[in-house]
Amino acid sequence: DVISALNGDDAGSKVRCIILTSCSEKVFSAGADLQERSKMTMDEAAYFVTALRTALDGLATLPMPIIACVEGAALGGGLEIALTADIIIAGSNATF
Repeated sequence: DVISALNGDDAGSKVRCIILTSCSEKVFSAGADLQERSKMTMDEAAYFVTALRTALDGLATLPMPIIACVEGAALGGGLEIALTADIIIAGSNATF
């Protein structure tokens, strides 16, 4: 996966910085689809939350600096993604 590749032996010499951004000016990330999550069984929800936490922990511990460029809303899990960054650059319409 991407996080494993970025933690590889030679990744630091090839990837100097990661920039997280969105294709939308209105939403950086709104987080999980709560309607979809409400239909999950307890086991499915536990797996989902564990996988999400693992991904966020992996992102936060990468060896290179991370910059989150936030335009629009960063809500729920989207805010958690932004908070993994070393630097957050918030646009004039960013909301957290």
